[in-house]
Amino acid sequence: MSGGRRGFAIAVGLLFLLVPLGVLSCIARRPVSKWPPGSDEDQLARTMAAYDHARRWDGFTDALQIVGVDLEGPYANRDIGRAAQEIAERKGAASIPVLIGVIEADNSYRTIYSIGYNVLRPLTKVEYSQFHDGAWWRRWWEAHKHEFPAEVQAIAIPNFDKTDNGQNYVPFPANTDTLQGKLRQLPAALAEDRKTRHGTLDQPRFYLPLLADEIAWHKDLRAVPYLIAFLEASPASSDYVRRALRQLTHEDDQRLVEVTPGQGAWRDPNTGKSYADQFTPDWWRQWWADHRQDYPAAQAIDIPDLSKPLVIDWQEDAAAPPVVTP
Repeated sequence: MSGGRRGFAIAVGLLFLLVPLGVLSCIARRPVSKWPPGSDEDQLARTMAAYDHARRWDGFTDALQIVGVDLEGPYANRDIGRAAQEIAERKGAASIPVLIGVIEADNSYRTIYSIGYNVLRPLTKVEYSQFHDGAWWRRWWEAHKHEFPAEVQAIAIPNFDKTDNGQNYVPFPANTDTLQGKLRQLPAALAEDRKTRHGTLDQPRFYLPLLADEIAWHKDLRAVPYLIAFLEASPASSDYVRRALRQLTHEDDQRLVEVTPGQGAWRDPNTGKSYADQFTPDWWRQWWADHRQDYPAAQAIDIPDLSKPLVIDWQEDAAAPPVVTP
């Protein structure tokens, strides 16, 4: 068989492989936009559509390139976070409501992080939280837009077409700026983490280790028994959870030395044991049994079972303190 015929046969074979999977209908659907050509909204909509397209068909990228199909045209290598950054650099505060619309349309962890942390954080002076999804930012804008010039206040949050993830997304509860609100998310976050590790969840809502940091930001000792349960339930997050426990209790500050500065190689100078080896979940459980009476506000709280929804019957005294960057 000649080279030309062989190439044609390979292409035909690939097409027969892709047709049953519904990819050909996707090939014809290039990113489109209802916004004025060349506008910021048009650029963001097309970039988001390309990102959503690539996310759905990532496994077929190489095969489609062999066939000669360009799924996303000029937007193939665009990243939604980079596009948002470019618009923010040009438009400043005027980009805030537009970028909130992008988060609201997708609400994936990647979009919440890439726009929330890298773009909206410096524009608004609001520190990043993984719970700051599109609904949170919409509430924030309604409460704070009066702080911006009149021409910025007048910009409506655009309603972009929702991605696959955005269509199925359920917003976080409005109370996730409080300690109790974050603690109530622990069972769901752990259940999601198990699905992610087993390969049954493609778009996780949580970054589990950061949740330990966000709980510690409240500087509330009532979080300690919940963090001990967190440590037991998620070995993969243990470094973050132990750090949160250390920040709240200061239990080990005088007992550990950092053998390798900046590398986290903490060891007890008396036993030589590493931080992870010494401060195990069992150690912390015993520590709580021995010391809970020293903390009147928290002593009535038992270490909970995070395999089921939490029942929290204590009153949170105040709103969350200003969030700090981890």
